[in-house]
Amino acid sequence: MTSFNTAFVSLAFAGLAVTHGAAPVRADDTSALRVKPLAVVSLTLGTKRAIGYYLADNGACNMTLLLSEIDYDEKLAVANSARITSVIGAGTSSRIDTEYGRSLVMSCETGASAMTVQTIDRVAYAKPRN
Repeated sequence: MTSFNTAFVSLAFAGLAVTHGAAPVRADDTSALRVKPLAVVSLTLGTKRAIGYYLADNGACNMTLLLSEIDYDEKLAVANSARITSVIGAGTSSRIDTEYGRSLVMSCETGASAMTVQTIDRVAYAKPRN
């Protein structure tokens, strides 16, 4: 993704929030967020940042995320950015996993009236041998 595309997508998310009266929502470490359509969400997943929103479309949640590496030098992280789109059916959920054990879980409520977004830590478990 070029720096122009990354900047354009970031500005588009911000513009979308402003034009629809929504303020960006940030999640604490593992708190669950309940958001309405077009509300911009910003989450940290280990070394990655996820910024996105969803649209209610035929009773499903049409989610769009921009996922990129966190750049602590405050430059655009263009080399590792990806846009992810996913249609999540009402009453179901979808998950995006990172390599560091943190996952993003998105659950679409009935009628796509709201979506719950949460970061979780995945922990490996091995059943003890007898």
